[in-house]
Amino acid sequence: MGAVVLMELLHDPTIQINRLFFEGASMYTNAGFVNFMMRRIMLAKHRKAQVKPEIAVQKMAQLYGEQVKQIMASQMIGISENSLVNVVHDCAYVNLPTLSPEQQKNTIFAYGEKDADLKLAKKICPSQFPQAKLMVWPGKGHCTYITEAPAQYAAMLKAYMSGEKI
Repeated sequence: MGAVVLMELLHDPTIQINRLFFEGASMYTNAGFVNFMMRRIMLAKHRKAQVKPEIAVQKMAQLYGEQVKQIMASQMIGISENSLVNVVHDCAYVNLPTLSPEQQKNTIFAYGEKDADLKLAKKICPSQFPQAKLMVWPGKGHCTYITEAPAQYAAMLKAYMSGEKI
């Protein structure tokens, strides 16, 4: 969701950002079918999590690791169906920004190798953001590097924001 919010902010010309780092960013721009299918899938998972919270905890452990399994399961269980529908919609109707070649040179799109959004990013990035870097983390899923190695992740971001190549 953070990537979708950042992409919206980039449409405001008064906001100047020197470096951009997107992790697991959805690049679906007008994906009605994706919205329909993901809404059905996510609502079913949400309802199942509410009935059997222990299954939600196990699934979150598989996806995001032991450290955050309880927090992630609680979020899945506690989110309202309306909010969940809105999140899915926003990820299916992303308003991709126009980035100058200079901005693109200071932009990284990062994905785990197992991230479902990676396949589309590999198609969109070269055409929409040819100067940006596409980074793929082997063996990782959607936004799992941050939960599995938070100190390393923070150090990597700090280095990137300081101007170091990563």
